[in-house]
Parts: sequence; C-alpha cells; structure tokens
Amino acid sequence: METTELKGEWVFMTAEGWKHHFCPLSLLSGLLDDAYARGHEVGQTEDTMHGHIDQPGMIMTDRTYQNILLGEFNLEIPTEDFEHFYERLKSSSLRTFSNGKEYYKLHGWLHCVVFTPEFRLSALKQMEEILPAVLIEAEKEHEEFTRRISAINKGGVRVMTRKVPESMPKAPMSGNPNDEKN
Repeated sequence: METTELKGEWVFMTAEGWKHHFCPLSLLSGLLDDAYARGHEVGQTEDTMHGHIDQPGMIMTDRTYQNILLGEFNLEIPTEDFEHFYERLKSSSLRTFSNGKEYYKLHGWLHCVVFTPEFRLSALKQMEEILPAVLIEAEKEHEEFTRRISAINKGGVRVMTRKVPESMPKAPMSGNPNDEKN
C-alpha cells in the first residue's frame, strides 16, 4: 500500500478490483480492514479536499455540478444525478465496520463515498435546501440533452440512450422478434 502522510479530514483510497473511495480519515481504518478482508490490495491513500460521484451513461461534457461541503471536503455531484444520489443517501442504511465505527456508503459508477453519521446528516440538509432549484436545472439539462441527441439523429447518425426513450429502437435490436428458430 502506498500512503502519504495523512493530515487532512478526508482521504482518497484506491484498491485493486474495488471502486475508489472518498472517506473521512476517521473511518479509514475500518475501510482498509474491509478491503483487506475482501481480498483487495490497497493501492494508495492520500489526503483530498475534493471528490465526485456520478452514474454511468452518456453525458454532456458541459453539464453542471452541485457542490456539497462536508467539513473541508467538497463533494461534486452532477446536477442531472443529484436527485438520484439525494434519494439514495436519504434511504441508505447505517452500517458498522469491524472496528465498531458506524458509517453510511453511497455507491457511484466508479467511486464510492463513505460518510460518518454526522457528515451524512450535513449532506442531506444541504441537499434538501437546494433540491428544488437543482430539479429545475436538471430538467433544463435533460431537455438540452434530448435536443442534442435528436439533432444528431436527424443528421443520419443513430445515437441511442435510455435517457432519451425516443432514440431507442421500437423493435428488438437483435434476435428474432417473433421467436422463430434460426
């Protein structure tokens, strides 16, 4: 394991075969124990003041983000994914590491964020405060995304995304739609 001298409040941790994690330093020992118990080789841990989480799928490169401040750590969440992560964090279950420390975890596409109970409450409070405005912006971004996909598809190229249902084919993309044998 490659570790720099950890002095900050939050840590970024990598492990082979595991998603990267943003974690409060106070919970790192439990996270490391969990990684080792699952047979993962930890790659590096380093201080961080910035992290992000998102979902998989096609995105606009100029999409916007929302920032949630957790102590000295800034968690960046795409506007279009904000409500999804708010709902997931709100419904998340309290967990306990083998060392007895309690935490919550939010799984993203490539990254996870581990929260102390206090940081979870802080995140939820901040997210609730801005959620109405974020929903309006997310809808605008979705409309723009749909417009761009439609413009591309009108030009003869076929871009399909479940985010824009009308871009998906009406019939199955492969196989025999009538179940005939080949």
